[in-house]
Amino acid sequence: MEYEIEFCVGCYLEAAVEVAKGLFQSNPHAENFSVKLKAGEAGEFKISRDNQTLYLKDEEKSLPPIKNLIAELEKFVGFTPASDCGPSCSC
Repeated sequence: MEYEIEFCVGCYLEAAVEVAKGLFQSNPHAENFSVKLKAGEAGEFKISRDNQTLYLKDEEKSLPPIKNLIAELEKFVGFTPASDCGPSCSC
């Protein structure tokens, strides 16, 4: 599974890094999991999974708070947060 975050470097670098961090933290034991950060057009913020767009920022709206964006992605793709790991977890 590959996620790609395309973003305007001047506007959303910190947001892209936070989203990537959240995706990794939500999948601490997933195999074949990667997040690719890619410079995009001015004002762009787009998240794709396996070439399917999951989130695309509306040109006229700012990004939602990162925690809300991560929560929406978790619901959409069925993540299990790292905090739910069992007692045998080595996180």
